[in-house]
This record gives sequence, C-alpha cells and structure tokens, in this order.
Amino acid sequence: MVNVPVQIWGPGFRLEPLCDALRAAHLTPEPLAGLEQRRGDRPLLLAYAEPVDLLGAQGPADPWPADPYRSLLAALPALEAGGQPWRLVNLSCFCPAQLVGWCVEPEGALLSPEVSGAFRIPEPLDALLTRQWLNAAPGVLEAYLTLEGHSRSAVLDRRPADQACLERLEAAAGPEALAGARRRWQALEADLARADEQLRELHRLQCDNQGLRERALNLELEGNRRDARIAELEARCADLELSLQLAQEDLGQLSRRIGLLEELVTAGASAARSVQGALARALTS
Repeated sequence: MVNVPVQIWGPGFRLEPLCDALRAAHLTPEPLAGLEQRRGDRPLLLAYAEPVDLLGAQGPADPWPADPYRSLLAALPALEAGGQPWRLVNLSCFCPAQLVGWCVEPEGALLSPEVSGAFRIPEPLDALLTRQWLNAAPGVLEAYLTLEGHSRSAVLDRRPADQACLERLEAAAGPEALAGARRRWQALEADLARADEQLRELHRLQCDNQGLRERALNLELEGNRRDARIAELEARCADLELSLQLAQEDLGQLSRRIGLLEELVTAGASAARSVQGALARALTS
C-alpha cells in the first residue's frame, strides 16, 4: 500500500479526530506548527471548526478563546497563488471517505458525501457561552462563515455551508433547552449525592468488615494459643502418666523387697528361738 503523507495546519483546533480518520485509511497525517514548515509536493489540509468547538481552548485566565479564523483567512491568498493541492476542512462536520479520496487524488472526481452535512446540536450552556463570545468578539462569526463559504470548503464536501450557525446556537440556548439542561444538572447532582451517600455507606461497611476481620484474626490467634496450651498440657499429662507408671513400678519393687525382708526377719526370729531352745535344753541337762 502506497504511503500518502498529508500535511495539516489548524491553529488552535483539535486535530486528533482528523488525524485518526486519516490513519484509519492508512494515510500519514503530518500536523504543522506553522505554514512555513509545509512542503509543496504534499496535499495540505487547513482545518477549522465551528465556534462552539473552541470553548475550553483558552487558558484559565482568559474569559474567551482566541480567534484562530483570521490566521487561516490571512494564509489563503498565498496558497491560492501557489500550485500546492490544498483545501479547507471543517472538523465539526467532514466526511472521512470523501476527504481520504481527495488526499489520494486531489484532482479526481468528488465523491458523494456519507452524511447530509448536519452539524450536531450543542449543549445549551455551550451554545449560550458561544453566543456571548460571538457578541463580545465582533468579526469571529463573519470569519467562520467566510471560511465556510470558500470554494475549497463546503463545496468540496458536497454539503451546504454552515450559514445557520447563529440560528443553531440560539435554538440550542433557548429557554426550554436551558430549563431541560438545568433539570438534567439537578438530576445529576441528585445522582452524585446518592453516589456520595453510597460511598460513605460502603466506607462504613468496609470499616466494619475490617473490624470483623481483626476480631476473627484475634480469635484465630487466641484459638492457636489455646491449642498450643492444650498441646502443652497434654504433653505434661503424658509425662505425669509416665512418671506415675514408673513410680508404681518402683513401689511394686519396694513392696517385693519389704516382703522378702519380712520373710528374712521371720526366718531369723525362728532360728533365734530354735537356738534359745537348744541352749536352754543344754543347760538343764
């Protein structure tokens, strides 16, 4: 398979979805930090997105995003004067198959789009914030619509230009949509509160379980000590039984010796009486 490198420049925009789509088609995306790095022998994609997708791109100290559309518009005259194949790509609504076909053969016939060109409906709060940003930064919406109306943007996508961007934001940030978002937020807060309560209950059960484990371990240790004590007592009982058996054997031997001694004493006494009788008879004769 032929490796087709594709250069991408989109200042301030998230290029990951576009790069992933190109890699899935076995193309090689090459994001550029600036147009001065581009090579004229490779197709070039100028990427941008609808205004709502720029929320969150600013730093924590900046109330609103920077305007990246003007730098794109400023680069168009030089690109139009050159011979490099290039086109504009709206990251919020593009057809991967059609875009890959253009990258492989920029001068080939355009494919029919896989989608109708519909943009997603933003969340009510995002739409409201975007409306406030567009009101606070005149010219941003006009620059976006200019890019959408360019002949190398929506026309090549075979879709209508996003001229209804403002109306879509206003509809998404209407009272009913905001009220629905508030209800969803309240439901989320209730779910989080229940989850927090469940976590506290789980923590309490874990503490109780730990206490039961410690008690079981203590009982096991106590049982082990008791078993060891019983084994020790059984060994001592066995020793005492052996000692008692030996003492009984010694007592038996002592009884037998006493019996023999008594027999000897009896025999000696009888012999003494016989001697005394014989002596008495000798003296009287």
